Amino acid sequence: MERVRKAILSLALLAACGADTGGDVDTDDFVFPEGGDGKADGSLERQPLDSAETGLIDLRGVGDSAWAGNKTATPLAAGLGAALDRFDASGISYRGDVSYLNFESVVGTRCTTFTGDQFGFLSHPDNITQVIDRGFQLIGLSNNHTRDCGDSTSPAMTSATMKATVRAGDAAWSGVAPVGESSTTPSIYVVHAKGKEIRVAFSSLYLGRASCPQANCNDDRIATMTKLRDADADLRVLAIHVLEFNNDWQGVAEVGTAFVHDYNGDVVYGSGPHVWKPPILVEKRDGSGHKGIVFTSLGNFIHPSLRGQAHNMIGRALFDPDTMTLKQVQMVTVATAGMSASFGATDASDVGSYGTQTIPWKDYTDTANGETLHAAYVNVPQ
Repeated sequence: MERVRKAILSLALLAACGADTGGDVDTDDFVFPEGGDGKADGSLERQPLDSAETGLIDLRGVGDSAWAGNKTATPLAAGLGAALDRFDASGISYRGDVSYLNFESVVGTRCTTFTGDQFGFLSHPDNITQVIDRGFQLIGLSNNHTRDCGDSTSPAMTSATMKATVRAGDAAWSGVAPVGESSTTPSIYVVHAKGKEIRVAFSSLYLGRASCPQANCNDDRIATMTKLRDADADLRVLAIHVLEFNNDWQGVAEVGTAFVHDYNGDVVYGSGPHVWKPPILVEKRDGSGHKGIVFTSLGNFIHPSLRGQAHNMIGRALFDPDTMTLKQVQMVTVATAGMSASFGATDASDVGSYGTQTIPWKDYTDTANGETLHAAYVNVPQ
């Protein structure tokens, strides 16, 4: 009865707020098994990292990435692919059926003027080809470095470069748009996996600025989520970036919760704080009982101009290919050092909890390229 009362109260609060942020959804409203062993019903074992070995649709994401020096008029020679190979040549840790990264840089070959006082990033387009070749098919481009080469020049250059670089069907990118096109329209990536054709709708959104001509920002959030909801897709993925210095990662929690709860979202990949933050499980309001996962911050990944630290993750969401229900969530710990990344020594469950929702992560270790990685998983209550 108390669970029903909470659900009714949450819906009433959302209606009163226009379902604008989702901050009033009770994310603690889940029943996990006794003992917190990470199993909802005992029927699903921890899924292997090799995507080919599981019968589930496998989505993964990494945080802030690029290959850029600071305020260099011409970009560094492309090196993100080689850095990925040094991190994990097999790709077993980050490569799912579909993989996402936040590309925190303008993409092009020259910047004549940099905006901002401290940092300005420009990455060579060959880096995009390199990450696609290594299994990243969703590329987010709307963040606080989207406009580093100029307020209107950067999105136009990046979108033109992406159009020229990404072959149709190879990947989906989102967050910037040329003049005359909408940045709120989701990109669609079609993957053939586990005997199914799965359509993934994807959008990238930046919350740190109200209005962003030719890019997707805070004022566009409702249109972005609405178009994702209405897309002809099997899974819906939203990338959300926030400003580091505002410590506004809870904006990802609020908008991401609304996306899952009110807009039939499935996965949210958050970034911006440059350190991991706790994931949140959210139940959809359609009465199906299906859940989605909000990775409030994946932290950093490979980016030469970002300070290294040990609390980052690869976020993994596994779905039943027939019902598209979220079955299991995993995290893999990553330590970063600018131009390189390595498997972290920190237990993934140390990420902590959001509000009153405590997810009973179960730690485990595995190996990739002969190195030990630390990870955790939880089965999702059905």
